[in-house]
Amino acid sequence: MRHGLKVRLHRQPARVWLRTAAILICLPLVQSCSSIAKGVTEGVMASQENNATPAENHCIIEGPSFSGISAEFEDDDKEEQDSNKVLIVHGIGNPVPGYSYRLQRRLAEAMGLDVRIETDKEFLIKPLLSEEETTLEQDPKAELRITKWVSKNESSEILFYELTWAGLNREAKLTLDYDTSPQYAEFRTEFNQALKVFFNERVPDTFIYLGEQRENILQSVSQSICWMMTSNWDELPKDGMHTCDAGKPELLKRMQQIVDTHDMAIITHSLGSRATIDALQLIATRLQELRTPEAQRVAQVLKQQEMPVYMLANQLALLQLGSTPPPITGQQADYCSAGGKNFEQRLFTKTQIVAFNDPNDLLSFPIDSSFSSKYLDSRICADVTNVMINVTPAVTLPLIGAVANPMDAHTEYEVDARVIKLIADGVSSWDSVQNLPEGCNWMETR
Repeated sequence: MRHGLKVRLHRQPARVWLRTAAILICLPLVQSCSSIAKGVTEGVMASQENNATPAENHCIIEGPSFSGISAEFEDDDKEEQDSNKVLIVHGIGNPVPGYSYRLQRRLAEAMGLDVRIETDKEFLIKPLLSEEETTLEQDPKAELRITKWVSKNESSEILFYELTWAGLNREAKLTLDYDTSPQYAEFRTEFNQALKVFFNERVPDTFIYLGEQRENILQSVSQSICWMMTSNWDELPKDGMHTCDAGKPELLKRMQQIVDTHDMAIITHSLGSRATIDALQLIATRLQELRTPEAQRVAQVLKQQEMPVYMLANQLALLQLGSTPPPITGQQADYCSAGGKNFEQRLFTKTQIVAFNDPNDLLSFPIDSSFSSKYLDSRICADVTNVMINVTPAVTLPLIGAVANPMDAHTEYEVDARVIKLIADGVSSWDSVQNLPEGCNWMETR
C-alpha cells in the first residue's frame, strides 16, 4: 500500500504535487489560528468552489451514557436557584481572556440562559507554593475570568470559569522572536514566513509543557478547579492576584456546600485536555500523600462527586508519548467499584470523559480502552465516551480527491450545533435516541 501510494503521487503533475505538499506541510501545525488556513488549505480550496462535495457528516457516539451540563436545570422539584459551573481550558497558542465567548454564548443559548451579566470577574492566579518555594510578583501568571449567564427570570444561572494559562509561556517563547524578525524574514517567502510565525507562537507550548513550566500550568488548572468548587459569584475576587487553598477551614466548608448544590464540568481543547487530566491525577496523588486532617477532609468531599470533562480535539494519546505513565493504572475495579479494596482512595466517584474528534484532524485522537487502562490514573475513575464527528465539510480537488480543511477540523467544534447539543443535553435519558442531534448514532457500551 505504501509503495503504491508513492507511485501514484509521483506520476501526478508538479502543480498538483506542490498543492499536496503545501497541505501536508500545514497539517502537523494545525491549532487555534484561522490565518494559516486562509494561506494554505482555504487558498487551494477557493479555486475549486464548484467542486464542493457534501461532508460525510459522521456523528458516531460510542461509549456509556452521559449527562449534559443542563441536567440540573431539568429538576423542577428544586426550590433553590439552579446553578451550574463550567471550567474552560484552552490549548496551545496565545489566546487572550475572552477567547471562549463564542462557546459560552452557544451553550447558554442551548440552555435558555439568554442574559449575560455585563461585568465579568477577572484576576490573576497566584500558585499555591510550599514553604521552600518562592515566586516573584512580576512573574507571568495565569488568568481566570468568570462570566455569569442567567435566565430572564434569574431562576437559572451558569458560571463559566475561563482559564487563560498562555501567559505562563509567553516569556519563554520570546526566545524565538528573533527568528521572525526582518533580519531573517527577508530571505523567506511570504508563505514560509507565515508558517514560521505560526510555529514559533504555538507549537513550542507543547515542548514547554513537557519541560520546566509543566508544574505552573498544572497549578493554574488545579487552582481554577479550586476556585470553581469553593466560591460563588458574590464571593469571587473582582481583580488582583489570588490563591485558592481548599485546605483552609472556611474554604473547606464552602466546598462542602457548593459541591452539594452545583453541577460542575470542564471543557478542554487539545493540549488543555492533557493538562486537565494531568492536574486531576496530580490532585489525586497529593491528597493521598498529604496526611493532614484538612487534606483528608477535602479528599472526602471530592470522593462523592462526578466530574464530566468534555474534550474538544483531545491529544491525550499524542502527548503521552515519551511521558511516564501515572503511578496507578489498570486497577479501576479496585478504586472505582463499591467494595473494591481501594475504594476509599479514589479522587472522584467518576470522571466522565467525552472525547470529541473530527477524523480529518490529524492531531486529535479518540481514547480507546487500552489507552484508558494503561495511561489514565485508576483513582480518577475515568468513564470514556468517544464522539467521532465531522465539524467541517470536504471539497474535491482534481487528482487528489476529497479534502477537509484541517484547521477547521481542529477548531470548529463550538460552531457545530450537534457538539453544543451533546455537551448541553448528553445522551443519558431513556428516550435519548430520539433526542439525539439529527444524524447522530449512539452505540452504548457498559
